[in-house]
Amino acid sequence: MIAYSQASGRKLAEFYTVPAGDLGGSVWSSVAVAPSGDLFVSTGNGPATDQQLGYSESIVKLSPRTLRGLGEFQVPAAQVGADSDFGASPVLFGSNVGACNKDGFFYLLNQASMALRWQERIGDASHNGQTGQCIATPAFNGKLLYFGGNETTVNGVTYLGSVQAREPDSGALVWETPLADGVTGSPSIDTGGVLAVPAYYAPTGSTPDAVYLVDPGSGRILRVLAYGTEFAQAVFADGWMFSADSNGVYAWKVKR
Repeated sequence: MIAYSQASGRKLAEFYTVPAGDLGGSVWSSVAVAPSGDLFVSTGNGPATDQQLGYSESIVKLSPRTLRGLGEFQVPAAQVGADSDFGASPVLFGSNVGACNKDGFFYLLNQASMALRWQERIGDASHNGQTGQCIATPAFNGKLLYFGGNETTVNGVTYLGSVQAREPDSGALVWETPLADGVTGSPSIDTGGVLAVPAYYAPTGSTPDAVYLVDPGSGRILRVLAYGTEFAQAVFADGWMFSADSNGVYAWKVKR
């Protein structure tokens, strides 16, 4: 992590996730900034010989400007897999911070203490041939957290992906809707209360990848916008929804 002066571009501070001479703990997600100014960073795995080297596979709390380490949560050793990155950016709401790991779990922490509040499985652990990964940042509408996930089982049936709503205080599942594709991009929600969920992976010859428009109250699919591989998060702005996939960028007019 590097901090720069926005006015001059001058480097202010650096924070390294592993000791000098080592590789690992890459930051390949966006940094989250709390109202207090504290920074929260999610990190990747360390080398194969020590995947939890230094601050690898962690959510790290840093001070503004100086990037001094203020706290850390590292994935429990028993849940570390061959590719257990924190690829998802942290989500902040209230006194909480959380992120989804490629081990399939979402971890919610207290911002002040960095102590674990709860953890819940959102999808399967990432592995070769998997239908996407648990790297989507959940959307929060002030009442519920909305997750996009990869391979999961709903009522005894395995699906390539899902979208689900959970209580923020406990992680309890409110509803879960299976999808034909795994979800990698983060869900987004507009002021009218429509949830947009981009689906990333579908096997050749199966249901095409798409943006699913979902009712956040019930999980009911309202519409499917199918074009190409959807990795990016959809964005709502000025009465439009913008999406990007392997075929290009699209602007959708939102009708009330």
